[in-house]
Amino acid sequence: RLVGLFMVAAVLLLLGGVLAISSGGLFTQWRTWVVFLPGTASGLKEGSPVTMRGVQIGQVKEVELFFTGRGHQVGIMVVIQVRRGSIRTLDGVARVASLSDAEVVRQQVAEGLRAEVKSSSPIAGQKSIELDFHPEREARFTGFQTPYPEVPTAPTGLEQLNEKVEETLKKISEIPIEEVVTQLRDT
Repeated sequence: RLVGLFMVAAVLLLLGGVLAISSGGLFTQWRTWVVFLPGTASGLKEGSPVTMRGVQIGQVKEVELFFTGRGHQVGIMVVIQVRRGSIRTLDGVARVASLSDAEVVRQQVAEGLRAEVKSSSPIAGQKSIELDFHPEREARFTGFQTPYPEVPTAPTGLEQLNEKVEETLKKISEIPIEEVVTQLRDT
């Protein structure tokens, strides 16, 4: 009877090992970075994809709320994992393989690396973290201290449009309408 229990335990361990190896998770080497979101994290959760130009290169490890230390202001911290060597040259060389996580982030951010939340499934409301190079867009750093290097976010298209609308409304509000109407009447 004891031998039967050992056999069942051995089979379960063997199956677990095969599953771990076949999923690639056991031997995958990750770079761990952090992104602080300015808006909402709705639809973003542990295991959500981290992509670059639609190609999955990693996953979200954690999504957490935290107090910023500025009154009751709450921030959203997303810890992401990116596979080491997930971006290679055509001859198979990973350009930044020998660099530390912090060195990679520093170099890539200088070249325009930015993070933003994207919709990965609009019907299901699922989101992903999209990394891409946008040197023309402002890098928004929070400066919060974490064990991981920070990948900055950039203003989204909607945020940029909102700023332009606000600027336009401000300009319109500064127009002396009564004076313009008086000048039109006189003309």
